Amino acid sequence: MDAVKIFALLLFLFVLLLPLAALRKALIVYLIGSLVLPYFHLGDLAIRFELIYAIWLTLILLAKILIKRRPLRWHPINSLYFLYFMVIVMSTLLALAQCGESLTWGVIAFYGLLRPLLVLILFMNVKIDERFVRSVLWCFLILSLGVNTLSVLQFLNVGSVTQITQVFYSSAFRTPIAGSIQAFSFLLRSVGVFESPVYNAIFILVVLLIAINMLLQKQSVSRRWILYLAIILAIIAGITTISSTFLLGAVVILGIIVWDNARYPMRIFRLAWAAVIVIAIIFSVGFLLLPRVSYLNGPFNYKLDQIISGQVFSTRYSPEEGNLWGIYEAVANRPLIGWGNVQQEGAFVGDSTYVATLYQGGIIGLLLFLSIFYVLIWRSSVSSGLPGIAGFINKLTLWVTILLLLVGIGAPSFYILRLQEWYWALVGLAFNGHLLGVVRGEISLQSKKNTLRNSE
Repeated sequence: MDAVKIFALLLFLFVLLLPLAALRKALIVYLIGSLVLPYFHLGDLAIRFELIYAIWLTLILLAKILIKRRPLRWHPINSLYFLYFMVIVMSTLLALAQCGESLTWGVIAFYGLLRPLLVLILFMNVKIDERFVRSVLWCFLILSLGVNTLSVLQFLNVGSVTQITQVFYSSAFRTPIAGSIQAFSFLLRSVGVFESPVYNAIFILVVLLIAINMLLQKQSVSRRWILYLAIILAIIAGITTISSTFLLGAVVILGIIVWDNARYPMRIFRLAWAAVIVIAIIFSVGFLLLPRVSYLNGPFNYKLDQIISGQVFSTRYSPEEGNLWGIYEAVANRPLIGWGNVQQEGAFVGDSTYVATLYQGGIIGLLLFLSIFYVLIWRSSVSSGLPGIAGFINKLTLWVTILLLLVGIGAPSFYILRLQEWYWALVGLAFNGHLLGVVRGEISLQSKKNTLRNSE
């Protein structure tokens, strides 16, 4: 035990001191840790790695900027997000004054909402190159192999995977894991490391979108096989979530890929054949497996029937059938600024990005929230035409944002812990001042060379 404690202490010191010598490597450690590191339990309190490390990295970055007297890159998206954050803070304070509740929990929630802004600042201001950007993308996909394997094992209830998930990847504030284990003694729907099948499904959709886009680039044979494995495993893991969000999101991804490659019919043809083969294999395995695992038939058929009947959202949004009547009443009472992070009795805010944002920030907060992504989509669509990695990372940012906006109708896609760090890091990379400056400088230099060549 002493050896384990010594190793843990040395590892902690290494991670703590790493950003002083290599900030870029520390950022990758931050992303890896935020996705796969388990909760650290201190009594009833569950602490996550990224909560502390994000502040530490931001302080070091700001100190280096001050020492070197470099300007801090501040994008219009940062300003809009900060305004949105301030609206939520003001809404919370006004609601607390009305309800007479404590501010303690609100402060913790404020930091959770502020952390994406810290991630944006970090990844917009650190000096990066093509190798760093590709390292981030490959880290995400390689980690997804482990997370999606865990999802499949959870679904099959292999060994002690249920107990591992309950101990290391659950907290007192999430109910799906505890509810499933209490009812069935195992996880009926896979949750990965996200404590919710829907959150896991959205993570898998992002993996699929990034992996397919990277597969369409030139890759070595070994890397192509890794991408094939990531895609197939993601599809299988997505099915194990038994989530309508995954099924509908897969249709969105198909539409994005076809739209983006409309100029390359042969590429679409090859993708279609690959999709047919993968779907055939998965359905073959599914039909062999489902009869043997009788408890899966009910939930799977229920989700499929919801989608086919077109009533997939009725249980959420219908005033008669849905469970959001409390939200509608709360929003009607405070339509402009909402209730912030104060939970009203009977108001369930967990199912939709837009409903949750409207409840927290009212109409003002929702308009600011949507304006963030309007500017983001506009800027990334313009920069997606840049050559090389700058154009590619902006295209990925564009498509992932559109995917999350669409699936956000039925899920809190921008509020998913562990995944949100990676999304905002992707946005930060897309608008990184150093990367865009280098690419535009190369374009300007090439333009001058072409002008001189033509004048000769």
